[in-house]
Amino acid sequence: MVWWKVALPVAIAGSGIAAATLAVVRSDDTVDATTAVWIDTPADLASVHPGVVVVQAHVDVSSGIESLTLTVDGDDVITDEQLEVNADLAYAELEWTATAGTHELRVVADDGSRSGVRTVFVVAPGGEATTTSTTIAATTTTVPETTTTSTTTTVPPTTAAPTTAPPVTIAKPTIGSIAVTPGDCSVTVNVNIANATSASVRVTGGGNDTTVALTPVPGAASAIVPLVGSDVDYTLTVAVSATGPGGVSTSTTNANVSFCKP
Repeated sequence: MVWWKVALPVAIAGSGIAAATLAVVRSDDTVDATTAVWIDTPADLASVHPGVVVVQAHVDVSSGIESLTLTVDGDDVITDEQLEVNADLAYAELEWTATAGTHELRVVADDGSRSGVRTVFVVAPGGEATTTSTTIAATTTTVPETTTTSTTTTVPPTTAAPTTAPPVTIAKPTIGSIAVTPGDCSVTVNVNIANATSASVRVTGGGNDTTVALTPVPGAASAIVPLVGSDVDYTLTVAVSATGPGGVSTSTTNANVSFCKP
């Protein structure tokens, strides 16, 4: 389970631009652990192949945390001292060279805060069934008085049970809470996105229907979306879509605007 935290600006004023008031509806938040540190991916009891595995994690840095360390089976593997910070929330990607077997992953902050344990199965691609056939050669016994007896014994083929590795679970993209900030006839959209290779935001309402790419992905993505002028207040619908190896995820929020007069 994943918990996203994003700072939500509420109002802004500029020269010649009326102050904007936002009513933001948060998408569902889920919590992975009760500590200030948690692992986003891989999921608990996930199966991965041997090789480089990227462990994605978040931490609440409001207490001054500056680094995260990945431990595997109790041993330190890698430390990230350049966290990607957005308000009180920081994001890290920690690479681990996985070897076959069952391993316990944990992320530890520099103040001693620890995430919950994630158990991960590292398995090689499954092998194919093999078949073995054994034949015992015929034996001939000669009996006195020219009587001959011939015996042939054949052992049926033996088929080994196939070995199939557990399926590798690829998590769908995760979209955090959406923050919408007004600008000069535009809005800025900020949102944390994980497990994705691309993402976009579509803004509709009040005569608007504009789609803009969000960058960077994964990470603390943002985009500036231009708005058309309006002489009345209206409500924007802000829809975020993220695509990754695990599929497509979407999240929507609303924002009331009272700016960008024609």
